[in-house]
Amino acid sequence: MTTNIDFKQLGDYLGDPVITTATVDRMIHHSIILTVKGPSWRLHQSRQLNAPK
Repeated sequence: MTTNIDFKQLGDYLGDPVITTATVDRMIHHSIILTVKGPSWRLHQSRQLNAPK
């Protein structure tokens, strides 16, 4: 699963912080969480594909 929304903000984003907390807790149990910081590769590709020629 990937998201650009922080866990702390996810409950408000999805509309129910209690249910979201329970769901995320179960999803990340025994998981490895990777945080990737930097520019978006998809945005980079999109800009290259849509650049004026």
